[in-house]
Amino acid sequence: MATAETGNLQPLRHSSSNPNIKPSMSELRVVLLGNSWSLRRDVGNFILGETEFSTEEPDCCETSRPLKEKKLVLINTPDLLLPNISEDKLKEHVGTCVRLSDPGPHVFLLVLQPEDFTEEHKQRLCRALHLYSDRSFDHSLIFMSTSREESSFENCVTHPPLKDMIRLCRYRYLWQKNFERSELLTRLVQTAKEINEDHLSCDVVEDEDGGLFMRPKSVLNLVLCGRRGAGKTSAAKAILGQTELHSVSNSSECVKHQGEVCGRWVSLVELPALYGKPQEAMMEESFRCISLCDPEGVHAFILVLPVDSLTDEDKGELETIQNTFSSRVNDFTTILFTVDSDPTDPAVGNFVKENQDIQELCESCGGRSVVLNIKDKQQIPELLDTVEKMIVKEFGCFSKDTVIKGLTEMVRKLPAEQRSEVGGADGKQSRARERKISEMSDDTKEVPQTDVERVLKEKDEEMKRRDEDLKKKHQEELKALRMKISEQTGQIEEERKLRAKQLKEKDESINKERKERKREREEETRRQKKQEEVRVQSEREQKEAAERKLEQHRREMKKEREAWDKERKEIWERFHQEQKQNLEEVKANHRKLQEEYQWKRKKWTYSLIAALLSLIMFLLYYIFTTNTTESTKAEKGL
Repeated sequence: MATAETGNLQPLRHSSSNPNIKPSMSELRVVLLGNSWSLRRDVGNFILGETEFSTEEPDCCETSRPLKEKKLVLINTPDLLLPNISEDKLKEHVGTCVRLSDPGPHVFLLVLQPEDFTEEHKQRLCRALHLYSDRSFDHSLIFMSTSREESSFENCVTHPPLKDMIRLCRYRYLWQKNFERSELLTRLVQTAKEINEDHLSCDVVEDEDGGLFMRPKSVLNLVLCGRRGAGKTSAAKAILGQTELHSVSNSSECVKHQGEVCGRWVSLVELPALYGKPQEAMMEESFRCISLCDPEGVHAFILVLPVDSLTDEDKGELETIQNTFSSRVNDFTTILFTVDSDPTDPAVGNFVKENQDIQELCESCGGRSVVLNIKDKQQIPELLDTVEKMIVKEFGCFSKDTVIKGLTEMVRKLPAEQRSEVGGADGKQSRARERKISEMSDDTKEVPQTDVERVLKEKDEEMKRRDEDLKKKHQEELKALRMKISEQTGQIEEERKLRAKQLKEKDESINKERKERKREREEETRRQKKQEEVRVQSEREQKEAAERKLEQHRREMKKEREAWDKERKEIWERFHQEQKQNLEEVKANHRKLQEEYQWKRKKWTYSLIAALLSLIMFLLYYIFTTNTTESTKAEKGL
């Protein structure tokens, strides 16, 4: 088995790695998962260094061994990826695993066969890990067994389902080929250290009656966006099941709603329409929206649209959202079409499929869309399921850091846009001043002209002061934003250097241990070579003795075969002679019987002919006598 080769994928990285954490755990609890019992059995025995798992168990089984200053606890699971396994049975197995790994495992070792790992296996494995905990992927390490077919490592890791699992597990993976047991144990310990040696708390717990129930999952943060405020409020009411919600259509600020949906706590933030607002207001609302979803961040943006053609305002709103939150917002967006009738109506489906603008929008959002009847809740689980799949696929959430990175380009282009906005603002202010003058002139027809000019001059100066204050405030906020972006960039660079240093130290440690293992292997190879030479010499002598004995045995067998052939020939000649004599006797008897048959045949033939002649004579006589009698009677009658 060989260590994970570096390619386009980045191995063994995790954002929470901390080199200052000292090893302190007394136990290392490892859970084996995968799509093949035989592979998990072999890997488990390989880790333990002896044959502990021999036959497939119907339930989870546990064993432990001392490991340096720690205790290694290994839990092997039954096949949890079978297509016919029920939800209750899956929860039962997970509950057993929870009890055996109490207070929680440190590492999930996912034993996978690359060519047999399908999309269905990936979904079932993700389901089992999510059932255990939402943070299971943070504690997972993929162990790929040697392929049965001749294929390179690069070909295996580009297999789509396996590539997705590697990404979900933070690019922690191992390749079995030419791998040492000590290296695997080292990687298990390193994986536990990367998560600060914390064990995983399970979301499935046992109640007092011995039953299993799910702990409440973490908050799911959703942002409802779009041009139409009433549609967003209706969608929020339908999702949360709350009929009285404050509508964002009459508000220029974000509104947050919360409630339990399908057993999970959901936070809904209604984002007001951004299209047509000043740059400052858009940036302020974007940060307020993200802040309302702290600390987890936004899990999904729900773009609320009616089943109708996109207007210019809708397209402008979509473009504004992308420009404000960056183009990455599409990766976290699901489209929600709201209707007040049957969502399965063919007219609804045909419109969504045939409208070109709608199709292009769906494709830009990864094809994620749900049609929701705002008067019914049947589609709510489908919406949450779509969001869950998107979270698993994108692995993460939309946070403030993502917004700051997206606004960096906007800050660079800001001077030119700022000038255009200021010019536009001056035009609006001029029109406002004109309207104000008209209103004031109507109200002050009896006021002297000098007083009117004085009032207008004061209003004009006041508006100029407001413009200056707004510009100053805008520049201060831009300066603060630039400073924050600079600080974030510095922190990211420091974290990158820290991780690079950590990875370098790990690689040096692994290389040092590998060289030591190589030296030990070379010594072991020389010792085995000498033993092999002695064994070969002994086998050669035994082979020669066996060949001599075999040759002697062949000669004895040849003599016995010749004697047996001679005896068989004599027996055959006697048998042939006896058969010949018997044949002569049979022929003689046959001739005698044939002669007797011919004589008897002639005798009976002649007898039969004589009998026939006698019968004929008798008949002729009878006929003659009868005719004579009748003639005599006839004459007498006359």
